[in-house]
Amino acid sequence: MTRNLAVRNPISSLNTNNNQFVVKYYTWQNITEPGLSPRSNNYYCYLMINNFPSSPIGYNYNPNPYSVQNFNYISFPHQRYYLDTPFSSLTHRAPFEMSFYPSVTFTTSSGNNYHMIKVCYLSTFGDATMFKIRDIQVFRPVCYLNNQRIRQCSIDNRFITLNFIFGLSNSTKYHLKVSILDSRNADVNGFLATIAVSNLVLLYKPHGASTWQYT
Repeated sequence: MTRNLAVRNPISSLNTNNNQFVVKYYTWQNITEPGLSPRSNNYYCYLMINNFPSSPIGYNYNPNPYSVQNFNYISFPHQRYYLDTPFSSLTHRAPFEMSFYPSVTFTTSSGNNYHMIKVCYLSTFGDATMFKIRDIQVFRPVCYLNNQRIRQCSIDNRFITLNFIFGLSNSTKYHLKVSILDSRNADVNGFLATIAVSNLVLLYKPHGASTWQYT
């Protein structure tokens, strides 16, 4: 149990087996973190990994004296999803997220000479019409392409359209994500499925091209 503390090498043994470790993941429905007691119970534990192999991990003795250096860590922000799997329980909103491999080159453009990408989703996904409460935009569509926020992002008749001017290379993988956000509730992020399995159609066209590409 690290509780955000670094783990230093053991001082009495040069070997520790992998199967001495247990990894637990927790989830809870309330907005505040409950008191966790991983050693005494598995309350709020939805996944436990305890089948590590028995192979040993070798260590060196700690230097004497020793110092604890700064270390890197991965932070997983908690999200209150009681039903965790998107598009299976039909009660959970989630964005459309995919890898995009264009079969044509998008050259760098300028002005209003936009390249276009469209994501078409069927009526099996529920969306919401954007409206404003004073200066707050509710159910605003947001789009990301190649880790860049696309300002010109709109929804019309089940088409999400991205307009952008930067270049993309042929047959290169790019990250694409589109969603709908409710500024009043961070859990409302994405689309609501009405059936467990559905599909999407992706269309794209560089500026000046006469035909749309489909995938």
